[in-house]
Amino acid sequence: GKDGTLFVSLWGASSIAVIKKGEKKPALLPADSHPTEMALSPDGKTLFVACANSTRVNVFDAASGKRVETIHCALHPG
Repeated sequence: GKDGTLFVSLWGASSIAVIKKGEKKPALLPADSHPTEMALSPDGKTLFVACANSTRVNVFDAASGKRVETIHCALHPG
């Protein structure tokens, strides 16, 4: 993030580690199974996390860590 915050996907733990400058222990954001690719919006406010074991993208408020939406990306409903 613009403030030096790092977001690290923890594939096997189904979570995202949020590492902030000056803090000794990272916060963990619960995600769907096997979070892989991530993208931070240009304004740094929204974190998008693609999860490999699903057809979902978890959307987080980057400041609070709250999941605000889950985008379902399946080609076929099911």
